[in-house]
Amino acid sequence: MTTLEVLKDARNLIADKGRWCRGYAALAESGHPVRAHSDRAVRWCAVGAVRHIVGDDWDAKSIRSIRQMLNIVSEELHGKENLVLVNDHDGHEAVLKVFDEAIKLLEEGNGPDRVQCEA
Repeated sequence: MTTLEVLKDARNLIADKGRWCRGYAALAESGHPVRAHSDRAVRWCAVGAVRHIVGDDWDAKSIRSIRQMLNIVSEELHGKENLVLVNDHDGHEAVLKVFDEAIKLLEEGNGPDRVQCEA
């Protein structure tokens, strides 16, 4: 799966504000926190959406570049040092802008091109 595919899939997952959340990686229908790749998850934060797409390989070296890229874009667009802060403090639209900019950079040939993960 390419980095671009991961970012597009994660963005699409939370594009509807009703499928996005703050403060937790993911929430079940009941509103209780669950793991991002849980079958019970129905809402995700920005990082949780990426975790959901890549599954259990979140800490793998091969995808650290995704986190780094999203953090750099978060800093450039919103002055926040990471995507978690943008998600929890700046909100849904700000998160989508981070994803959109990262996707744009990749489409222009900038940034990491592949991650190794099962999705």
